[in-house]
Amino acid sequence: TGAMTEMDWRNPRVYADFMLQNYYYICYTTRILCAAGARFSIEQENLHQQCLKHADEEGSHEKLSLSDVKTLGFTTEDFPEPFLPMFHFRIAIH
Repeated sequence: TGAMTEMDWRNPRVYADFMLQNYYYICYTTRILCAAGARFSIEQENLHQQCLKHADEEGSHEKLSLSDVKTLGFTTEDFPEPFLPMFHFRIAIH
């Protein structure tokens, strides 16, 4: 049994917290995919296009997570984005 199976999913606050973690993660996913796609050479056009396609498919998924959170009566202010300085730094320099 892992942490996921031990969580109290019936608790609205636990579920909202989980969905907001997803929300913050998904918000960066499209940006990371686009940044990765930009690094491929012209000769690697198929990989570049795969990144762009995946980013397009991921687009707006954050709205689904946010909708669940709002339905439960919470907002992003109730669960602020965790500050991950190394993560932000690595994206900024690459």
